[in-house]
Amino acid sequence: MRLRRKLSFAATASLALLKLHTSNADPRYLERAPLGHFEVDYHSAFRMMRTDDYCSSAIEPESPIDLRVSKAHASHGYDTVRISIVSYTATAPMLTRLKDPEEQLIWDHSAPFQYRWTSQFDTGVKNARCVGSSEEGEGSLKSYSYTWGGYSESPAPDSKCLFDCQGLDECNFFSFYHNHTTKESRCELFKSCTECESTESVGLLQSPSNPIQDKDNNTLVFNNSSFYDGWTTTKKYGKSFIHTALVKIEPGRDNPFQVDGTQFNVKIPLDGSTAKFVAWGDPCISSKFVGCSFGKYFDAYEKSVNMINTLAEVDGDSGFDGFIMLGDNFYDSDGTITTSFWKRLTLKAMSKPLIYVLGNHDIWTGGAPAAGEVYDPLQYSLQYFGIDTVVSKENGNYFDYTINPDSPPPGSGKKYQSIEATSS
Repeated sequence: MRLRRKLSFAATASLALLKLHTSNADPRYLERAPLGHFEVDYHSAFRMMRTDDYCSSAIEPESPIDLRVSKAHASHGYDTVRISIVSYTATAPMLTRLKDPEEQLIWDHSAPFQYRWTSQFDTGVKNARCVGSSEEGEGSLKSYSYTWGGYSESPAPDSKCLFDCQGLDECNFFSFYHNHTTKESRCELFKSCTECESTESVGLLQSPSNPIQDKDNNTLVFNNSSFYDGWTTTKKYGKSFIHTALVKIEPGRDNPFQVDGTQFNVKIPLDGSTAKFVAWGDPCISSKFVGCSFGKYFDAYEKSVNMINTLAEVDGDSGFDGFIMLGDNFYDSDGTITTSFWKRLTLKAMSKPLIYVLGNHDIWTGGAPAAGEVYDPLQYSLQYFGIDTVVSKENGNYFDYTINPDSPPPGSGKKYQSIEATSS
């Protein structure tokens, strides 16, 4: 059967508020979710934003282009910005400056992401397991079981599964099972997935007449509590590419551009004048990787999206000039939370210059060098935000990929735990 059950996020939220108002307990301890590969309220919210594909929680983006605008390094001059497009194709879009006459611009760098966040995924559908594809030969790619070793091994139980799908171009979905008690896990990779089975009913899937089998027809045996922890199915949006260029603009006025038919304006204040920015730090919306005490209590996800989109609509002197992310941005190890947030931003919001600062949790999920481990984002999440770095001053490149963090050069320090072993 197709997964068509509608989850009531509003009811869940109302129940949570009722508990908060009728208890004297600290709300941080009432609403803090346990760390894990999914959270009920968090995924219910995204489930309500699903497309017609019942095996995914894919979000229809607010903007037709995934735009980034940032100030260039000071060495390039005050009147220079970096304009970037994040896409799922190697084919570079056409960037045009809209003036008389129009000027077609050339991307300085157009390439796939490297090392981390090399693909983008939705946030997954809980209680769903892929069981079929309508296209012959388009189903399961591989499957395997393992016992998760805890947070000293990887940022989350499904990190290994996500990275395996990320590194396999033909993988477009993965179903993942985890039992929080036994740490038992299972990963199933798929080329396509057009039918998902609801795993919410424990009795249905544990019935001897309906055994669960892997692609090699081996019957899988889990204990009775397994399915309550259960399955999620996650869809890959696509492989990540960035197309980026340093562009001269005229400060103090709108500078119109166009990318493949979509027009937008870039504006920065006059040099030496005052500027207004929205400064935003530690936006915690999920406890998947790090415990988030107030994310649901303050509805941090929706309020943050609405704040940025609403303020971006204000023009003139009452508007703001850009926004600053001060670090520990979503506490996101694999990019799924960040991707879901950015897809909700409007084109007008994304055309505002972004200043982005890495926090300790943006480098090491655990927050410290000693906690560094495989699958940590290290500094490579910067690729997603189109930030201009000192590298462009030194050699004109967008990013320095000379050090592979999974195979650092001898003498650079402990792998995943040394800055020298993760960046140039």
